[in-house]
Amino acid sequence: MDELENKFSLLTSELITPIQMRQALIKLLRLQEGVNLLSFQVLPVTALFSSKSNADDKNSSTLNESSLHLYKHGIKIKLQGQYFQLRDYLIQLENLNWKFFWKDFNYRSKEYPLSELEISIYSLSTSEEFIGV
Repeated sequence: MDELENKFSLLTSELITPIQMRQALIKLLRLQEGVNLLSFQVLPVTALFSSKSNADDKNSSTLNESSLHLYKHGIKIKLQGQYFQLRDYLIQLENLNWKFFWKDFNYRSKEYPLSELEISIYSLSTSEEFIGV
């Protein structure tokens, strides 16, 4: 059991807490000069995993429950900038201290030299709350 808990702790150490998400979003919006935010949408939270284990099934009055929950928190952002500015934004996004995963990616060339990039990214958390204060 201790070995499993250690493995789980290692896996969840890279997840984003609600307080860290606030910091990550601020950082996301400041990553690249010349890139403008056109829209920002918080996507509904999705429960990916939920389990409950009972430590003592013999005596229901002294039931000791521990549970594990994993949630997916997503955002959809639409950005405007020149091709290389948007590329550099994505490179910086990949190099953040926090783990983000890509879901959708839509790049459109607009009136030269501007383009628009719409991406959906998400993070994983053991907390259902998305952004903490």
